[in-house]
Amino acid sequence: IHGYAKRVGLSDLPGVFSLATRPDAIIKCCQGSEEELEAALTAYNRANSIVLDLTAIATLCMLGGLDLLKSWARRFIVSQATLQELRRLQFEPNPVLTGASDLTRSEIATADLQLHGLADLIASVCTITDGAVLSALNQREELIGHFGCHGAESIMLASMPGHVLWTDDRVLANVARNQFGVRRIWTQSALMARVQAGSLEPAELATAGTRRAGWGYAFTTPSLETLM
Repeated sequence: IHGYAKRVGLSDLPGVFSLATRPDAIIKCCQGSEEELEAALTAYNRANSIVLDLTAIATLCMLGGLDLLKSWARRFIVSQATLQELRRLQFEPNPVLTGASDLTRSEIATADLQLHGLADLIASVCTITDGAVLSALNQREELIGHFGCHGAESIMLASMPGHVLWTDDRVLANVARNQFGVRRIWTQSALMARVQAGSLEPAELATAGTRRAGWGYAFTTPSLETLM
């Protein structure tokens, strides 16, 4: 996603918005296997801290689900570089509002309102951690080139014991796992974990799944409510 966003002159969060509004685009968030989902739910249950990357924040923003973070039974961590990217958005036009869009009017309005206070909201519910662990890494420049400083910092923070990475970028997740042993979840698996814990209604999970599928997220596991 960082590569796409860079090519079209956007930061990663607006890049996700851009992909979601393109009917021909696919946002590859997971492989879609049962084993992958089981591993994600296990990683979630074993973690005490969740590292949020920009793609996860973008998805929650489009879903109007950022307030869920306030009542989540986990500590959330955001890298300093990620927060800096969100701060920059305060001075940029909302890309969701420009050009053709497959988002409904209500969805656009929700995303727009949340963008204005997005950095402050994230800072209020997440622990902001600097990327000092990245500075001594041999692969530092390579990681930054592929995923931006925010993505590289998120990977390294998620590699710490007790942490799990929440990302909707499958490529970033695969590199994080293969090179640094990072365990990860994506938005649908995170919401599934809340349903299992009894803190989210199954109908809300189904609605989020339908919307994500419409935005081109692959793979989106269908639920019984979605199929009906």
